[in-house]
Amino acid sequence: MKLLIPLLDDTIKKEYLTEEAGFVDAYVHDKNRPYIENCIFLMYEIGKHTDLACECEYYMRFCKNMHSCKIQYIKGKPYRIYAFPLLGKDSKKIYKGFKPRDDKNISRILGFWLGTDVDVNNVMMRNDMYGVKVDWKVVPEYDYQPSFLEAQMGGQL
Repeated sequence: MKLLIPLLDDTIKKEYLTEEAGFVDAYVHDKNRPYIENCIFLMYEIGKHTDLACECEYYMRFCKNMHSCKIQYIKGKPYRIYAFPLLGKDSKKIYKGFKPRDDKNISRILGFWLGTDVDVNNVMMRNDMYGVKVDWKVVPEYDYQPSFLEAQMGGQL
């Protein structure tokens, strides 16, 4: 997942993947929407009121590669779940367990993490092309999905 996230969209910053920004986790499948395939799902808690959470929510709206954004309640708490399709050969290869080969994408991944993530460094600096472990986490099942109008008003109807 850490190799895929930098390739999803240029708008996403490393700071947006923190608890302070409301980030919960990244997933490869949403059992609530099984018809969406080959996507990465980024889940954010909607109750965070930090400057970074507000910045993240604002800029995520401008992600040109985003497939969709849904608000779902899981165990009574609202979450915003962004779906990003896997674009390009390298993203699809990483998804299947291979390292990226394109120098531009390798630079994007390393530049995004800036050497701060040990797992990314270990995978990217090895000579073999295999060994990328895809974390097959699934978005938790939702309790309630608000209507379009409720979602636009932040669930405040």
